[in-house]
Amino acid sequence: QAKAKAEGKPWGIAKGFYTSAPISKIVDSKQFNGKIPFFELLLKVNGEIRQKANTREMERSVESLVSFISRVFSLSAGDCIFTGTPEGVGKIVPGDNLYAELSGFVTLNCSVANY
Repeated sequence: QAKAKAEGKPWGIAKGFYTSAPISKIVDSKQFNGKIPFFELLLKVNGEIRQKANTREMERSVESLVSFISRVFSLSAGDCIFTGTPEGVGKIVPGDNLYAELSGFVTLNCSVANY
C-alpha cells in the first residue's frame, strides 16, 4: 500500500486481494429484532491489543449504512460491507496471529500467510 501511494497509484488493490480479509461466521441480524445494538470491536495481533472500539463511534449507524448502500447496490443475505477501520492500523506480516472479537458474539483466530 505504501509503495502504491508513493508512486501515485491506486492502493485499493493492497487491501482487496484474494484472502486479504478473514471473515468470521456470520452473526444473524434477526436475533436483534430489527434494532442492531452497538458492538465492541477488538483486534489483537500476536496477543497485543491493536484496535479496540465500539460501533457507536462510527459516523453513521449500521442501519443507516445498510439502508443507504441497499439503495445503490443489491444486497443479499451473507453480503459483507467493509466500512473502514478504527484507530490502530498497522502492518502485519506472515506468521502474525490475529484474534478478533465482536462483543462476545463471534471470534476469529487466524495466522497471516504468504499469498
